[in-house]
Amino acid sequence: MRGVNRSIVVGRVGSDPELRSSKAGNPWCTFSVATDRRRKVKDQWVEETDWHRVKVFGREAEACQRFLRRGSM
Repeated sequence: MRGVNRSIVVGRVGSDPELRSSKAGNPWCTFSVATDRRRKVKDQWVEETDWHRVKVFGREAEACQRFLRRGSM
């Protein structure tokens, strides 16, 4: 598919998914995912958290709303 990117984000859900519908009745939901990474600053390891905003469409959106909760992996 031209113009479509896919990414795999593995982390913890930061907020409960919010299920919505478009004007045409198609379901979609949004939620945030936190991923942690470690890097060395001078002689100490520092943990940093990156937040990703995720938007899911269709049947997958309904499944996300049903099964995902804040804090789940």
